[in-house]
Amino acid sequence: MSEMVQFPTGFLWGAATASYQVEGAARDGGRGESVWDVFSHTDGKVAHGHTGDVASDHYHRLDDDVAMMADLGLQSYRFSISWSRVLPDGRGNINQEGLDFYQRLVDRLLEYGIVPCPTLFHWDLPQALEELGGFRNRDTVSWFGDYAALTVRELGDRVHMWSTFNEPWCYAYLGHASGVHAPGLTDPHAAVTVAHHELLAHGLALQTMRAERNDLQLGIVINPSNIVSDAQRPADDAQVRLIDAIHNRWWFDATLRGNYPADLLESYGRWPTPSTQVTPRRSASPSYDSATTTPACRRSTSPRTVAPTTIPSSTVDAPTRVGSTTSTSTCERSATPSTPASTFAATTSGR
Repeated sequence: MSEMVQFPTGFLWGAATASYQVEGAARDGGRGESVWDVFSHTDGKVAHGHTGDVASDHYHRLDDDVAMMADLGLQSYRFSISWSRVLPDGRGNINQEGLDFYQRLVDRLLEYGIVPCPTLFHWDLPQALEELGGFRNRDTVSWFGDYAALTVRELGDRVHMWSTFNEPWCYAYLGHASGVHAPGLTDPHAAVTVAHHELLAHGLALQTMRAERNDLQLGIVINPSNIVSDAQRPADDAQVRLIDAIHNRWWFDATLRGNYPADLLESYGRWPTPSTQVTPRRSASPSYDSATTTPACRRSTSPRTVAPTTIPSSTVDAPTRVGSTTSTSTCERSATPSTPASTFAATTSGR
């Protein structure tokens, strides 16, 4: 007889979503464009031309959706905040109507006894920041820190469990090396830069959030995979270990040890120097046909601006050992090693 699995006291059963995948209301309530708006409206990028313009229409069906969560017996709900709904340009003026949506969502969850667990970034970078180089631009690290501090100021009195990034490997490599996710680039060197800047942004965000409140549980959602050689195209142990370093140890070593895997850094040092030119890829402005109704705002809608962080940039010159809880999720992709020169292609294959 198999041994019964015991979950620890305080374990939360719940569900998770991503803002672009469920909210809809792509042009409602002052929301700005994200990279997924542009990507999904580009011909040939998404199967059948599907977009998140309406999606599950969670923005308009919030009350019914939370009631269904309660009927299902969910104890927690991990949702992501749309950066471009809160800060349409990714920085500067705050969209109060967007913030009010998340205020109302948190209030409804708490009314039903469901623990809110926001994620700050689930791949939907504001398009305005992508036009400035996105996470290839180191300045985005600081803008992310400002955004993180803002969300804690607004929601931290009721929300105590936060994640900074959801599956940062996916955004870095599927979005910038293989090009199958937004923003759709195929530049392996850009992917490495993004992966580095995501971790710097994670570390800075923890500092800015803790500067706002000292009672938060903070973490990052990483998607590890078991790396095995394809029997049809066998790879040697060094190749498998290199892919494991890119997909797994890059993230775990940086967040838990404060450094990158030595074997991976040695391999990177043998590769060509990355190009310095950033050329954002953008389609013509998409059209939207979603509903334009918005919820009533319980706060003033007067434009405000984000107060910039005062933490010096020197504090994020290297991966930060954060000592926070690292949650994980199952990866739906496998890595198929081929040759050392095509390691990046191997890690992004098999979608």
